[in-house]
Amino acid sequence: MRVMRGNNDHKIWKFGTIIVMTLVMAVVLQWVQEYRFYAKECEHLWLNDWMWIAPHFAQPGGSVQLLTSAITQFFCLKWVGAITLAIVFGLVLLIAHKIQQKLDIAFCLLPLWLLPIGFMFLCNEHTYFNLRGHFAFLLSLSISYWLIVVYEKVNVASITKALSAAVAVLFAYWLVGSMSVIIAGMTIAYVLIRRKDWILIVVSILSYLLVAGILTTMHFFANLEEALTPAQYYEWPASYSTPMLVWLILPFVPIIGSYMSSRLAKTAAKAVWVNPLVMAVSTVLSIAVIADAYSSVHNSRVYQLRQDEWNARCGNWDAIISSHKGTREPTAFISYLNLALAKRGMLVQHMTEFNPYILWSDEAKMYSPVLMVNDELSRDALKLQSCVFMEWGGEALANAQKSAFEANFLTPGETDPVELQRLVLTNSLFDTKHTARKYLRRLARTTMYAHWAEARLADESLVDVEVETLARTLPANNGFYMKTQVGKMLRQIVMQNPRNSIASQFYEAYLIQSCDSVAYRHWKEFLNTNNASR
Repeated sequence: MRVMRGNNDHKIWKFGTIIVMTLVMAVVLQWVQEYRFYAKECEHLWLNDWMWIAPHFAQPGGSVQLLTSAITQFFCLKWVGAITLAIVFGLVLLIAHKIQQKLDIAFCLLPLWLLPIGFMFLCNEHTYFNLRGHFAFLLSLSISYWLIVVYEKVNVASITKALSAAVAVLFAYWLVGSMSVIIAGMTIAYVLIRRKDWILIVVSILSYLLVAGILTTMHFFANLEEALTPAQYYEWPASYSTPMLVWLILPFVPIIGSYMSSRLAKTAAKAVWVNPLVMAVSTVLSIAVIADAYSSVHNSRVYQLRQDEWNARCGNWDAIISSHKGTREPTAFISYLNLALAKRGMLVQHMTEFNPYILWSDEAKMYSPVLMVNDELSRDALKLQSCVFMEWGGEALANAQKSAFEANFLTPGETDPVELQRLVLTNSLFDTKHTARKYLRRLARTTMYAHWAEARLADESLVDVEVETLARTLPANNGFYMKTQVGKMLRQIVMQNPRNSIASQFYEAYLIQSCDSVAYRHWKEFLNTNNASR
C-alpha cells in the first residue's frame, strides 16, 4: 500500500508540474502576446463549405490546416488564443514525458523539451508564426509515442516492424506534412537507445526521403528543403537560425537524456538532491536560450502596431493613447495613434507629444510628414490605411476600398472578416451591391460572422443604414488619390464638409507638420468664414 501511495504521489507531482507549466504559459502568452492571436484568426478562417473543406484532404498537411482553421476561428474571443496555445504546449510536454518514460529517461530532464516549446513561443513574436506547425508538431509527437508503444508490445520480425514504420511515415506525411520529419527522427532515436535495429533505421530514412522526393516532383513543395524540414510551416529567413537549430537537435533530446539518465541513476540513488538540481539546471538553461533568442526576434514596433490595430477594431481609443504615452516613439502621420487622438478631439494639441515624423524634402523644397509605416504594402499597413481612410470619409473612401481589397487579397484564403465588412460597406456605398453581396456570402460561410452577414443578406436596409453616414460625406465627383496626394485629398474633404472633425484635425495637423504657413492661414480663414455663416 505504501508503495502504491508513493507511486501515486510521484505521478501527481509529475502531472502537477506539467499542469502548472501549462497555466504559467497561458498567463504569459495572454500577457505579452494577446494582440497576436486575433491576427491569426483570418489566416486560418474556417468556412462552412464542403467545396472549401474537401481540397485540403488532397494535399500533405491539409488535415492539420483544417484542424487549425476549426480552432483559430474563435481567436477573436479573449483568452481563447492564449489558452489554446498553452494547451498545445502542455500536451507536448505531457507526450514528451510519456516518451521519456518509454526510454527510461529521468523526469528531471523534462525541461529539455522547453527548447522546442520555446521556439514555438518565439514564433508568436516573429512574423513567420504559423499555428499549423504547432499542431503538426503535437500530432507528430503523438504518432511517435504510438509507434514506440507498438514497437515495444508487438513481437514480430524486424522486417515487419520496418515495413510498418515505412507505412506509418507515409501516412503521417500526408496527415502532418513535412513535420513528419519529427516522427522519423524520434523513431531513429528510439532504435538507437533501445533496439539497435539498423534495418528499422534505414527503412525509416529511405521511406521519408522517398515520399519527400515524390511530393516535390509532383510540385506539392517548391524544393526538397521545404519537403524534408518543417519549412512547410516555418519559412524563416537565413538570419533566423534558432528554429533550424531547434529542429535539428530535437531528435537528439531523448538520446542525450538517455545518456545522462544512465549517469544520473547511480548518483541519484545515493543523493536525493541530484534530480531536483538537474531539473533546476535544465530549466534555467532552456529558459536562458529562449530568452536570448527572444531578444533577437522581438520587434516592439510591430507589436505596437498589432496592439493598436486590435484596440482600434474594438474602439478602445483611450487604450491606444495610453499605450503610447511616455514612449516618445516616432509615429507616422497615418497611424492608429493619430486616429485615436482625433477621435478624442485632441490631435492638433497633442501630436508633438508623440514625436511624429517630419522630414525635409529636397525635391519639393518643403517639410513633409512621413505618411505611412515603412512597409506600406504589407497587410498590416494596408489594414491601417483602410481603417484611417474609412474614418476620413469623402474622397478617402475610394482609397479605403482599395486598401481593404488589397489587405484581404494578401490574407491566405482571402477571408479577412474585418476587411470583408469594409468592402461590403464601400461597395454598397458606390452602388456595386452585387459585389457587396459576394463578400456577404463569403462571410456567411464563417462561424463567428455568419449572423452579421445573413442578417444583411436577408434585409438590405441594414446595410443602407450603415452607409448612410458615409454617403453624406461623398463629394459630387469621387476619385482616387495617390499616397503623395494625402494633403490634397484631406483639403478636398474638409473644404466640402468642414464639420468632418476627424478629417479636419488631420488636415490641420498635416499643414503644421508641413510648415506650410500660407495654406495654414487660408485654412483658418476658411474656418472663420464658415463659422460666421452658420
